[in-house]
Amino acid sequence: MIYKSFCKSCRIPTRQLCVKSRSFQNVEANVLQEQFQEWNGVLHVCKRKEHDCAFVHFASDVLASVCYHRRSNATINGKRVQILPVYKDQRPVHYAQPPLSFPPIPPPSTSASEPQQQQQQQQQPQ
Repeated sequence: MIYKSFCKSCRIPTRQLCVKSRSFQNVEANVLQEQFQEWNGVLHVCKRKEHDCAFVHFASDVLASVCYHRRSNATINGKRVQILPVYKDQRPVHYAQPPLSFPPIPPPSTSASEPQQQQQQQQQPQ
């Protein structure tokens, strides 16, 4: 099925997965759309009736990645499906969020004169 209007994930490979199954051949995209709705974040499914693969478009990179990693043994209508990243070179899908990084925590001060310096600064007129 060819869409005349594009979703926000069309043409963005990190927001798509290719789902393959022999049972998909001669099946319309709208039939598969209903089956993929249980997958979190699915916007729509692109598929040509004669092909055995469907391109599932997700609302974000993260949702596509979560689906890719969690549904490695997925089944549709009792038939096992193969879930592949959309990249032609089969690079894995990665989460879009950068890793969390926190600034280093300074070690506690061992200076005995530090509390005295703080008191002096507070007592000085401004």
